[in-house]
Amino acid sequence: MGLIIHHNGVCNGGEAGSSIVTTTTTDTYEEYTCSSGPIDTSAPHSGSGSGGSNHILVQQVIELRRRLDDDHQGYKRKLAHYQESQQKQAQLVSKLQQKILQYKSKCSELEHAVESKSIEIERIRVVFCYFYLVFSVL
Repeated sequence: MGLIIHHNGVCNGGEAGSSIVTTTTTDTYEEYTCSSGPIDTSAPHSGSGSGGSNHILVQQVIELRRRLDDDHQGYKRKLAHYQESQQKQAQLVSKLQQKILQYKSKCSELEHAVESKSIEIERIRVVFCYFYLVFSVL
């Protein structure tokens, strides 16, 4: 086994736990993020070189973990911003749909008013023509 580093974090399912980091190439991310194990940075490990290289590996792992956490937080912020933008856009679309319904209703009212006035004007024209004919004969 390689170098073991303890990391308090949150594993799948939201459970807090310890993490194991090893220098072997066959280890998976899941082992790194969610396995339980002790802290062991001082014991010699086969194939891991001198204590100085262990320290370098520890620093590299810490830096990679920090970068991973930074990237994760960045993606979470981007996702939150995207979701907020989606929500605002949905609200805007809803408001615009309401405005369209209001305009359609107003147009319908105006069309009925114009039709009603047209019928009234036609009646007045017929009455006027009738009186014109009646008075022109007399």
